[in-house]
Amino acid sequence: MESKGQAIVFVSKEASMVRRTVLERYLIPCIIVGIGMFWITNAQAANELRCTELGNNCIASEPLNTDTFVQNTNAYWNPADTTTKEMSLANGFPGACIEESGFDTNHIAATSGEMFNALPRIAPSIRFLLRTANGGGNFLGHTLPASAPTARAAFRWYMYFSPTFQFTGGSCLNSGKMFELGETATPLVWTGGSKHQMYSWPAWNPNPNLDCCVVGPGLSAIPYDAATMNGKWWRFEIVVRNRLPTGGVTTIQTYRKNVTDGLAEELVLDTSIPTIQLVGNQWDITQATTLKPLARVDRFAVTVWRNGTCSGYHGITHMLAAAWDTDAGQRIGAAKEIEGGIVLTPQNLRVQ
Repeated sequence: MESKGQAIVFVSKEASMVRRTVLERYLIPCIIVGIGMFWITNAQAANELRCTELGNNCIASEPLNTDTFVQNTNAYWNPADTTTKEMSLANGFPGACIEESGFDTNHIAATSGEMFNALPRIAPSIRFLLRTANGGGNFLGHTLPASAPTARAAFRWYMYFSPTFQFTGGSCLNSGKMFELGETATPLVWTGGSKHQMYSWPAWNPNPNLDCCVVGPGLSAIPYDAATMNGKWWRFEIVVRNRLPTGGVTTIQTYRKNVTDGLAEELVLDTSIPTIQLVGNQWDITQATTLKPLARVDRFAVTVWRNGTCSGYHGITHMLAAAWDTDAGQRIGAAKEIEGGIVLTPQNLRVQ
C-alpha cells in the first residue's frame, strides 16, 4: 500500500506540531569531513540539475524532496530541501511555495510505494515524493519577481494521478482543476474531466466577459480523464510568451508528457489556435491574435484543490520556473532526477 514507509515533519511558526515515522529509503552512506562541507554539499544537492543548467534563466526551483515543511506565515509553508532560488507564492517570504492552511493534515511525504514504482528512471537521491491526503490540497508554485524577464516564461512540474483518482462527478467537485495563472482574485484556470480546457478571462483582453472554453483553446481532441491520466506521472510545462499588458500578442501553451510510460510529449493547449466551442463564446481568430493580460502575469500556481468527497490523490514533485528576455522557443524540459540522465560517479574504487 502507498501508506507504507511514509514520513513527514511539519514545523509551525511556534514549532508546536511535529510528526515523524520510520523511513524505508536511504542514501548511500559516505564520509564527509567537516560540518561546513556537509551543509554545502546538501544545499547544492537540493537544487535541481536543470536549474543549474539554465543558469540565470532559472528563476526558482522546488524539487519537494523532503519530509520537513516549515510554516513561514499563516497559510504558507516552506519545504526544507532548498536554500537558494526558492519558490514563493507569498511576497517577502522566500521558500513559501505552498499556500494552504491545512497543509499539515492534507499531505504526506511518501518514501516508497506506487508513486516511486511509476517512475522507472527516478534517481536514488529522490527520497521523498509529496502527495495529497484526505482528497486534496490547495496551491503550490511561485510568483515571479519584478526583475524576472518578461519576453518568455515557463513553469514546469510533475503531477501524479493515483489509480483511484476521481475527476469531477457526484459529490466530488472541482477535481479537474490543475493550474492557475495570474492574480489570485481573477486567475486563468486550467481544468478538465474529459478534455483539457482553460477558462476565466476577467483579467484578459480583448474580451474580459468571454464565456469560453469547454475545450481548448488548441488541440481539443486530446483526452484529460481518469482512463488516460490515472496511475501515471505526467510532466506539465506552461509557456507564456510576452506576459506584459503591452507589446505584441500574448500566447499561452501547455505541454504534457506521460513519464511513466515514456510516451511522446504533447501540446495540449495553445491560445494561438482558433478553436470551435460547442457552447458559449467561440475562441476565434480575434481572441487568438489579440490576447493580452490587463496586468503583468507573475503568479504560477499548481492546483490540487478539490471540493467535496473525492477518492484518490495527487502527487507533486520538481517544480521549476524559468524566464528569458528573448522569445526564441526556449523550454525547461525534463528533470534528470525524475526522467533519467543522472550519471553516477563510482567511488571508493581500489586498484589491485
